[in-house]
Amino acid sequence: MLRVLAYLLAGLVFAFLSWLLAEVGGDGLGLVPLVVSAVLWTAIVGAVLELLRRRRS
Repeated sequence: MLRVLAYLLAGLVFAFLSWLLAEVGGDGLGLVPLVVSAVLWTAIVGAVLELLRRRRS
Protein backbone atom coordinates (compact mmCIF):
# COMPACT_ATOMS: atom_id res chain seq x y z
CA MET A 1 0.00 0.00 0.00
CA LEU A 2 2.90 2.34 0.68
CA ARG A 3 4.15 1.89 -2.87
CA VAL A 4 0.73 2.91 -4.21
CA LEU A 5 0.79 6.05 -2.10
CA ALA A 6 4.34 6.74 -3.25
CA TYR A 7 3.25 6.58 -6.91
CA LEU A 8 0.41 9.00 -6.27
CA LEU A 9 2.54 11.34 -4.18
CA ALA A 10 5.27 11.40 -6.83
CA GLY A 11 2.71 12.27 -9.49
CA LEU A 12 1.32 15.10 -7.38
CA VAL A 13 4.78 16.47 -6.60
CA PHE A 14 5.82 16.50 -10.26
CA ALA A 15 2.52 18.06 -11.25
CA PHE A 16 2.98 20.80 -8.64
CA LEU A 17 6.55 21.48 -9.76
CA SER A 18 5.47 21.69 -13.39
CA TRP A 19 2.68 24.09 -12.47
CA LEU A 20 5.07 26.18 -10.38
CA LEU A 21 7.57 26.42 -13.24
CA ALA A 22 4.79 27.52 -15.57
CA GLU A 23 3.64 30.21 -13.15
CA VAL A 24 7.11 31.56 -12.39
CA GLY A 25 8.79 31.36 -15.77
CA GLY A 26 5.88 31.54 -18.14
CA ASP A 27 5.17 28.83 -20.68
CA GLY A 28 5.47 29.93 -24.27
CA LEU A 29 5.38 26.42 -25.71
CA GLY A 30 2.37 25.08 -23.86
CA LEU A 31 4.28 21.97 -22.81
CA VAL A 32 3.52 22.18 -19.10
CA PRO A 33 -0.06 20.86 -19.37
CA LEU A 34 1.28 17.98 -21.44
CA VAL A 35 3.99 17.19 -18.90
CA VAL A 36 1.57 17.45 -15.97
CA SER A 37 -0.92 15.20 -17.72
CA ALA A 38 1.74 12.62 -18.57
CA VAL A 39 3.09 12.55 -15.03
CA LEU A 40 -0.36 12.27 -13.46
CA TRP A 41 -1.37 9.46 -15.80
CA THR A 42 1.91 7.67 -15.09
CA ALA A 43 1.25 7.92 -11.36
CA ILE A 44 -2.34 6.73 -11.74
CA VAL A 45 -1.44 3.80 -14.00
CA GLY A 46 1.46 2.85 -11.72
CA ALA A 47 -0.85 2.86 -8.70
CA VAL A 48 -3.49 0.77 -10.47
CA LEU A 49 -0.89 -1.75 -11.66
CA GLU A 50 0.49 -2.00 -8.15
CA LEU A 51 -3.00 -2.62 -6.76
CA LEU A 52 -3.63 -5.31 -9.36
CA ARG A 53 -0.31 -6.95 -8.57
CA ARG A 54 -1.16 -6.99 -4.88
CA ARG A 55 -4.60 -8.50 -5.53
CA ARG A 56 -3.05 -11.40 -7.42
CA SER A 57 -0.58 -12.24 -4.67
